[in-house]
Amino acid sequence: MQPTILLIAVLYVRWFGAPTWLQVDGWVKPWLGVFKRSKQGGYQWFSCLLMLAIPLGMCFAMLKWAQAQGGVPYFLLTALVLFYCIGRDSFREPITAFIDSVNKGDLQESMRLAKELGVPAANEDRPLLYRDVLLASSYRAMERLFVVFFWFVIAGPIGALLYRLIRLFHTASKLEQAPDEQERSVLMTLSWLVEWPVVRLLGLSFAITGNFMTCMQRWRHSLLCFKTPSDQVLGNAVGGALDIDVDCIFDCDSICAELEALMALFYRTSLFWLCGLAVYVLIGL
Repeated sequence: MQPTILLIAVLYVRWFGAPTWLQVDGWVKPWLGVFKRSKQGGYQWFSCLLMLAIPLGMCFAMLKWAQAQGGVPYFLLTALVLFYCIGRDSFREPITAFIDSVNKGDLQESMRLAKELGVPAANEDRPLLYRDVLLASSYRAMERLFVVFFWFVIAGPIGALLYRLIRLFHTASKLEQAPDEQERSVLMTLSWLVEWPVVRLLGLSFAITGNFMTCMQRWRHSLLCFKTPSDQVLGNAVGGALDIDVDCIFDCDSICAELEALMALFYRTSLFWLCGLAVYVLIGL
């Protein structure tokens, strides 16, 4: 049942985009406010795990209830949970808009779009700005779909929901006027742990859908690395697949070409995963 739901979700996102009609996150900030933030590390871990465990436990109970009612309620609820877990932000539209702003020479608009793509502090130095956008765009593409789908296959809707809750809580924590750095650190660590196997699998996929030799060389170096952040490992894999050095100096023409190539790379990779999923579903039938 789960592979079929995943296949439907992939096709839905491909045709209609993220299901914004379902992704209501107004409860996240009030939920974070329920928990008192202690400055002691151990209590901070306990607080973060508790605020994750309660909604996960509620979702688990609802899934168990739906499963007892029969196949159709369980199928529908599982599909709704997966749709909710899909990433909120778009991928192709802001990148396309950023390319347009670069071609127009509008630095201020480029910096605004860079922040929208996830660059924490947009740099007025164009080469640094272009590099940061390339890395941030790669990470956004991964966290929107690939991590969610991976953990849905491995651990079902609870696994997918765990990752999305971590990302939602981390984003909400960053937007607070006085963000709790310990809380953010805990959530970043949890996010890194959940993303660790997906980044490696995605890097291996890039070797098939991109430049094989250079991607495999860089992929092997980071295969068993337990220190490098996810975005850096992913950036190295993307650079290998595109046969570029992500730390090189990008000019206007080169960054536009590489961002176009990045979108094409993730499109090919999503098709590769989709074909593998379709074969898995057919074998299961």
